[in-house]
Amino acid sequence: MFPRRHQDACMPAVCRQTVHTRLLSPFTVSSLALTIMLSGCSGGGGGSGDTTSPYALSGQISTSARNDVDSDVNNLNAVYVSNNNPASPQAIRNDAIVQGFASAAGTGGDSGRERFATTADSDDYYLVDLQAGQTVELEINDYQFDITSPEDANDLDLYLFRADNPDALITYSAGFSSTENMRINSDGRYLINVNAFRGDSKYILRILAPGITASSVSSDSAGQLPIFVAGEAIVKSKTVSAASAVSKSLNIRSQLVSNKGLSAKLSKVATGQDRAALVSLQRDDSQRRSLARAAGYSSNTDPLYALSADGWAMRQTLIDIKTLNQQDDVEYASPNLLYRPLATTPNDPYYAEQWHLEAINLPQAWDITTGTPASGTVVVAVIDTGILPGHPDINGKLVDGYDFISNAERADDGDGIDGDPTDEGDGSGTYHGTHVAGIIGALSNNGTGVSGVSWGAEIMPVRMLGKEVSGSAGTSYDLLQALRYAAGMTNDSTTLPTKPADIINLSLGGGSSNTPERNLLADIVDAGIIVVAAAGNESSSAPSYPAAYDGVISVASSDYDGNLSSFSNYGSTIDLRAPGGGAVIDTPTNDYRNYILSLGGEETLGVMQYGYAQLRGTSMAAPVVAGAFALAKAVYPALTPEQAQTLISTCSITDQATDCEQKYRTGYGNLDALKLVQEAQNLANGGSLPLPPARLVATPDSLALNEQSSASISISNGGSEAATVSSVASSRDWLSVQATDVDAFGFGQYDISVDLAALDDGYYIGTLTFALDTGNELDFQVVVLTGNDSSPANLTPQTVQLASAQTNEVLYTTSTDGNARYSFPAVPAGEYRVYAGSDIDADGTICDAGETCGESQEIVTLDQDTTGVDFSVTIQSE
Repeated sequence: MFPRRHQDACMPAVCRQTVHTRLLSPFTVSSLALTIMLSGCSGGGGGSGDTTSPYALSGQISTSARNDVDSDVNNLNAVYVSNNNPASPQAIRNDAIVQGFASAAGTGGDSGRERFATTADSDDYYLVDLQAGQTVELEINDYQFDITSPEDANDLDLYLFRADNPDALITYSAGFSSTENMRINSDGRYLINVNAFRGDSKYILRILAPGITASSVSSDSAGQLPIFVAGEAIVKSKTVSAASAVSKSLNIRSQLVSNKGLSAKLSKVATGQDRAALVSLQRDDSQRRSLARAAGYSSNTDPLYALSADGWAMRQTLIDIKTLNQQDDVEYASPNLLYRPLATTPNDPYYAEQWHLEAINLPQAWDITTGTPASGTVVVAVIDTGILPGHPDINGKLVDGYDFISNAERADDGDGIDGDPTDEGDGSGTYHGTHVAGIIGALSNNGTGVSGVSWGAEIMPVRMLGKEVSGSAGTSYDLLQALRYAAGMTNDSTTLPTKPADIINLSLGGGSSNTPERNLLADIVDAGIIVVAAAGNESSSAPSYPAAYDGVISVASSDYDGNLSSFSNYGSTIDLRAPGGGAVIDTPTNDYRNYILSLGGEETLGVMQYGYAQLRGTSMAAPVVAGAFALAKAVYPALTPEQAQTLISTCSITDQATDCEQKYRTGYGNLDALKLVQEAQNLANGGSLPLPPARLVATPDSLALNEQSSASISISNGGSEAATVSSVASSRDWLSVQATDVDAFGFGQYDISVDLAALDDGYYIGTLTFALDTGNELDFQVVVLTGNDSSPANLTPQTVQLASAQTNEVLYTTSTDGNARYSFPAVPAGEYRVYAGSDIDADGTICDAGETCGESQEIVTLDQDTTGVDFSVTIQSE
């Protein structure tokens, strides 16, 4: 035992723990120990070693310079700087790992040690410069959710704003899981918002390097966020009406966070269980102030609302939609996305040349079929801006359509939905839907105008894009109704087409995935309808929807020379390319090769003048593909969407037959209509689909090495064709690869090594190129993050424990000072271990997930005053 004089002299900062605790992970600091640490010490208990000569023991705690800490955690002993205001965010570096805390309401804990015992810490904002390809990942350490008791949930979400334009909510991740993540698609300065949706939790916010894949991806929030209608949701209930489900869900939300007075009403007649309804969510100023109070803002104004009312409305709509999705009577709730045509209009006169027909070998395909089947018809639905039914080059090809624009201002025809799909124009003189329809099936071989890809296809005009309102021409809900009509499913019109479409063309884009569209399109494809969509005109690799949905044929644009158009999207979701127009630069401004020629019109003094127009965009490329599949359906009417995807993925209908793989900028290649018609002939004559060619597959599909010098991957053949690995090459001197366990064809395990000594601190990306003797290649990316300099600067106060080296019993506890130093001034001689960890949520526990934790590297033999027992701590993950 200690001599009594040492107990009397005990310093308040160093406390003897009289309850012996085994040092397990997580280490539990008893409430007695925490109380003594604050108020002083009393005697008792046993020691370790020589009890006659107390010595001093001290050192410093450090952590990786990448590690940072939320500046307003729950522990009252931590330095406090509020980061709840987006106008004054906490700045972090772009490779940071941040430990933090957030709460949707007061924790109800001990206000003597918890900062947020009685008030919320609902938002943390971080300012960071990010690069394209980086991922922001949020690990929610105390996550829990049970739909039967949502009041007990702990759940946090992620939102991303442009720092210079908080009106623009760029993307978000708000699922029901312990991990949320967002991918960055362009360089810039951003605001990252960690928002507490339910309960409270510690969290780890990681800024991952380009090429490093997050641990999980939310399908409804990956990629760039599209614009949507703030204050609206598309809701499908399970067993009750949508209105009842919404009311019940919002009542739950009201009880939890005082979200009172939020009205929810059906905006559409769809109240049955068979399909979704459009729900309006509205708030007045009193309700908004109530939300702000519940979120812990004493000013009754959410700081995000003060900075950007539009940004706040967008985020709040997503929060409300998540609230609906936690209701057990709701099958799904999704944003009402806004859509627009994917084409641009030139200012210069056009030349009447249709170069795109030759580019896909259409004249040769027409020698086999011009698109008129032996019996029946092939119907292509054009879901777009409508049609000019009086145009002489299309009016003989139309079947009954419908107008599903529900907003009268967008419709610009004096009413909501109706049976007249006439294009009222968008004020720019562009009749986008008519142009698209003409590419597919304009009257042909009639001595006038232009030729469509399929001479025999019939066009079903379905209008859901209209006059632009708030930067958009249509909504997700209107698209759902248009798709349902085209597929012959029940819809808001209460009418059905005489014959459902065989092919649906979608020359429009919105930006992100959502559940109702994904589910409906899956049902449409399962019903045997081929769906073709434009990949987008943002010159981006980000997936664009609806083109990126599974089962939809995603079409990028090629120029006159067969290369990717400068405006076209590209990336892993592209299926193939088709002519859509060329670059604006380096060619005469009136060069016909920049555009696709099709039908148009111009209204003068109320009189429509029918004519022809030049447009460019993936909006033009998609109908080229839709028209080509209409030709194939004329030869083989039983052609299915699955067969169509197989023909694409085997490069049987493109120009990549000798090097078949889905490439980042070309998909499976440029469309060849002749090959497509020939494959349809083969199937019609009883032939079989081509087998998948040899294809290299790597597992994992990329590699991230953080202070590691080696790892192993597996290379396999993902096709049916026999092949041999012929070579492996590295793009960097510091990156090497060695086959270690492979078969006679070179497939198997490869060891990858990095020469870390040759690299300074920073991010590095190298590529290993594996090649097959069939010509197929695979570029395998290796990302290396080097540099782990330690620093005490970014540490919250650490609890330091001194334990017996023999029994691991905690004998003394102290805390670090403002410079992360610790000191035990009077400890008996003996052998000890030193442990340290944070307690940011003030729950009396260190070293659990979300907290820092570390220990001295060696046993400390204390037989004299000892300094410099320094060690580092790391943030603990699940």
